[in-house]
Amino acid sequence: MQKIDGKPATGKILLLSPKEASKITFLEGQQILFRGQVEEIPAPKNPHQFDYRAFMARRNVLRQAQLPVGSFVLLTTKDAGIEAMAAKARAIIVQRLKKAGFSGDELATVQALLLGQKQDISAEVYSNYAAAGVIH
Repeated sequence: MQKIDGKPATGKILLLSPKEASKITFLEGQQILFRGQVEEIPAPKNPHQFDYRAFMARRNVLRQAQLPVGSFVLLTTKDAGIEAMAAKARAIIVQRLKKAGFSGDELATVQALLLGQKQDISAEVYSNYAAAGVIH
């Protein structure tokens, strides 16, 4: 069991990292050791505003922490279940797609169709698909 300030702790936290750290890929089930403050996810400040705290709570993520570059170490661990195995499988598929010559918007589209990962689709391509009515 992991500890925070000497107290046993379990659960998920949202790690907020600067753009410089975006070159590092974290996989589900991967463990990291970091130094920083773990805080509550802030509640909405305005009435009728999207409640990100409640949204994340439904995913069992109750806290967040800033993850500055250089403030963490990746730990080598055994697979942490089916989510970790699925993440590794996705990474292998993406690696093989790149090896097969897919790149840029083409790679992002194939990833969205095969793996359901839409985060790499550019805003322009996304708006084109939305205008065509193929986004769901």
